[in-house]
Amino acid sequence: MSLTNLKSGLAELARRYQEVKEKGLNERMTENEFVYPFLTRCLGYDDPDTLKSQYAVDAKDIVDYAVLDALKNPIIFIENKKLSEPLSQHYPQLRRYFNIIPSVKFGILSNGYDYHFYTDLDKDNVLDPKPFLSFNLEDYTNRLHAIVEFSGKKLDLSRLRNLAREYYCLSKTLVYLEREVANRDSDLVKFITKNVFDSPPTKADQALIQKVFPSACKEWLNLQVSKKDSPQSEKGVNLLDIKDFTNHRFEYFEYEKERVDDQTFIDMYRHVVKSLFERDRERLLKLIGNELSLGLVQEVPMAKNDYYEPFRDGYHMRSHASAKVIGDRLKELLRDFGLSDSLYLFGFSRYSKGD
Repeated sequence: MSLTNLKSGLAELARRYQEVKEKGLNERMTENEFVYPFLTRCLGYDDPDTLKSQYAVDAKDIVDYAVLDALKNPIIFIENKKLSEPLSQHYPQLRRYFNIIPSVKFGILSNGYDYHFYTDLDKDNVLDPKPFLSFNLEDYTNRLHAIVEFSGKKLDLSRLRNLAREYYCLSKTLVYLEREVANRDSDLVKFITKNVFDSPPTKADQALIQKVFPSACKEWLNLQVSKKDSPQSEKGVNLLDIKDFTNHRFEYFEYEKERVDDQTFIDMYRHVVKSLFERDRERLLKLIGNELSLGLVQEVPMAKNDYYEPFRDGYHMRSHASAKVIGDRLKELLRDFGLSDSLYLFGFSRYSKGD
């Protein structure tokens, strides 16, 4: 799921919210109008083998949705409430479900408008009382890069765990800053005042720093976000200019000027091939229909079905190949389709096998 698709999906939900927010939607209506579309369209959990509704947590408890891994173990629980219902009073319910099954690593609580993401950073297998990530349909732009990490059918739980810890630390830091700045005699305010002014600061200077500090922090954070969102903030590498793909990785890629936050070579290959499939199916099949490593077939060989994944329109893709094979094959495809200047990798770097 690309960042662009996530943005458009959330924008559609936000538009729909403005239409129905005064209509008093009940829990089932909220689920159909907002929560289910968020899970399927925005996060891409549109495979019935990935997303299960009314999942039995134990003999008596049922959670609204569970996201399953490849072994059919639940890894995310989602509990839905009626539109705009205060979520804090329902946290104990989600916590009870979460604490029952050790394989569950994240919980999402939503009322269609607010979306709260929880995990267990304070104590293993016990849901934290505060969400590490939260947003609503009128304020989500600054959280897009975090939300998109939860999209797709192959979630990197370790990466998501690190993301949760980052946001957890961020919230703790903000609480500390708010407390310190409110106290004019705090060491933080004194330190900043001392280093901002060239001459010895007065008490009036100290009061001024205390007044402008929150605005300064907000402006600095907005600047960092704008830098991160801007394609000019980092120089991308044209895939066709890369000679060695072995033991390399990237942070994201841009294909035909659209940013896509996938980070594996096979996901990048799948994204490009889907685009070429829509552009000229017959031509693409002539080029890769008989490929042993990365081809498209309609009938999956029974002896090798573990290497094939559903693609689209009845086709399956063989997705077992090294980064070198994938990179070289993408070069050929882009040249054949006249798209030599369409695919750029950002944050492309070498890593050691121990990383």
